[in-house]
Formats: sequence, structure tokens, C-alpha cells
Amino acid sequence: MQAMSSLGISPSELENMLANPDLLQDPPHFDPEKLVQQIVEARTRWELESKLPAQKFPLTDRRALQLSYKAVEQEMMLPRPGVLMLQTLIGQDKSFSTTPVSRLQMS
Repeated sequence: MQAMSSLGISPSELENMLANPDLLQDPPHFDPEKLVQQIVEARTRWELESKLPAQKFPLTDRRALQLSYKAVEQEMMLPRPGVLMLQTLIGQDKSFSTTPVSRLQMS
């Protein structure tokens, strides 16, 4: 147990590892030949793609994009347990100062 704690493994992590023997298996071994094959495939793909003519991106309907952003923003603004701040795509939804804006002074 002392050896495990010196490695930074807590007793609960040790129990989890013993309960799940799959976590104790050796990591997959490095295969240099497979790496060389992947490099050759990547180079071949790059050579083929570099010969393709330039292409224009398809146009996206602006209104549909705005609606999808609005849906994401609405989801972000839903209250979450333990979170005291509302978020939007541009940051905080409102100022949370206790001083009214009319009483703020320039410094």
C-alpha cells in the first residue's frame, strides 16, 4: 500500500484497478513498420490531393446558421446546478453589479 501511495495511487484507485483487470493490461506496443506505412500513405494522399483544383466552399444559409447559434445560446443560458453565472456566446448575459448604473462614477 505504501508503494502505491508513493506512486500517487489512492486506495480507491487501487480498488478500481483490481475490480477492472482490463485497466492493468500492458499498453499496445509500438510498431515502427506500421508508422512507416502510415507516413507513406499520408504522403501518397497529399500528393494526390495537391493535384486537385481549388474548390469553392458551399454557401451556408445565413438564417439557418443564426438559428442554430441561437439554439446553442438558449441551451447555454439554462440554469445549471452549482453555476451562478448565465453564459451566452458573447460572455455574461447581464451586469451583476449591485450598484445601479446611474450611480457609477468615472475614475
